[in-house]
Amino acid sequence: MVTPLVFNLNLKLDTNGFEIEKVYGSPEANEATGQIMKINTLFPSATTEEGTKGGLVLLKLKKTSQDAAMKLKVTYEDRSGKSAVNEMKVNVPEVQPDYFENNGLRKGILLSRYADLMKNWMNDEVRAEQVKTGTVKVYVNSEDGIVVPVDLNFSLNEWEHQSSPLVVSSEYKNLFTGFRTYFESEKQILGDETLSKEITILDKLISN
Repeated sequence: MVTPLVFNLNLKLDTNGFEIEKVYGSPEANEATGQIMKINTLFPSATTEEGTKGGLVLLKLKKTSQDAAMKLKVTYEDRSGKSAVNEMKVNVPEVQPDYFENNGLRKGILLSRYADLMKNWMNDEVRAEQVKTGTVKVYVNSEDGIVVPVDLNFSLNEWEHQSSPLVVSSEYKNLFTGFRTYFESEKQILGDETLSKEITILDKLISN
């Protein structure tokens, strides 16, 4: 038996002094409006002897003012159709990077960095292919770190698929090599062997 918890759930972040750069783990998110999550029907996660395994939503924030404040607001309807609203002030602690409150967040941040690096690589290789220069302009660097990748839009018809040969520039081979060292270190700290598949992909790209 599956029993829904709530309906029409909306989670929003109201903030002054912070800019939402990216929301990870929520396809319905809208960084411009502060909407983090929208779920028509919310079900509970299954609980086993190992605990409760659920999803994770991460926000990458950029501080734009010293006088910054955040408030989370959730609205939903219960099974009887009654609407409810909950609000909570969010305090951001002054901590040194990289600080992780728990291993779940540590793994989520690791995978979000991996995904951003991969998407930046694909974007940069596509840009180089489009301008036909053969030179890849790398948007990831040691000063800015792994930036949030842009969404490249391609106009394709219903039966057309965009494809490119597998190409890894020397710049990205160096980035992947450094990132692999970091990824392997985090994998050992987390003790999570499921992260081995990402290392396998990095090894393939480095050796390409």
